[in-house]
Amino acid sequence: MVDVPIYDKDGLMLRNFTKADVHAFSEISKREKERYANPGITQYNDTVDAERTVQAGIESIAPDPETGRRETISLVIAERATPEIALGYIGLNPRNGRKYLGYSIDPRKQGKGYGFRAARLFLEHHFASSGDPVYADAFKGNEASLKILERLGATTVQGDWKRPLPVSGIKDPYAPMELTADKFHAAMSSSRSAENRHGKYEALKAQSSSKEETKSRPIPVSTRGLSHLTK
Repeated sequence: MVDVPIYDKDGLMLRNFTKADVHAFSEISKREKERYANPGITQYNDTVDAERTVQAGIESIAPDPETGRRETISLVIAERATPEIALGYIGLNPRNGRKYLGYSIDPRKQGKGYGFRAARLFLEHHFASSGDPVYADAFKGNEASLKILERLGATTVQGDWKRPLPVSGIKDPYAPMELTADKFHAAMSSSRSAENRHGKYEALKAQSSSKEETKSRPIPVSTRGLSHLTK
């Protein structure tokens, strides 16, 4: 992973945690509980947990003394224009020899593309410096997260859904998903092609609309020299 902060072309940023983030993540926790009516679905059960999470994020900044790399990475998602306002977090955690991707978005900001953009930006830099695949535990009931992972190019490691994780507090079954560098780059290439096609379509649509508008305008007629006809 390269040095942070890092930015995408539309102003999203990923930065390190700071002590000032405790309040923001405590508030995100409350909004998550209110939205899902399930305290177990959120990592932040109260301010104490938020403090622990932020501290863990701060500690992840230091590289591992043995490898010299950041083995556990946890970054805050924010906008470049307002970097002090946390919109969520994204990171990688090692488990059983694998690196697991995790992210969470403030419920007030969900459905606006922040999750996909943050994951895309994070993985672009991950795969630029590492060939290690990334894994994620995708819960069956979380359709929004599943769509994000699929858009990124992730596929299920096994075809069947497994029983819920005992420590998650979520009753939905889950499937382990894997994302390799090749699959990620292929998915992003396809996404860019689709965006380019959409952009060209919108440009042609606007051009056609402009032409139709011009055709429908009345042609101005000069009355100069015709005054004698009305006398």
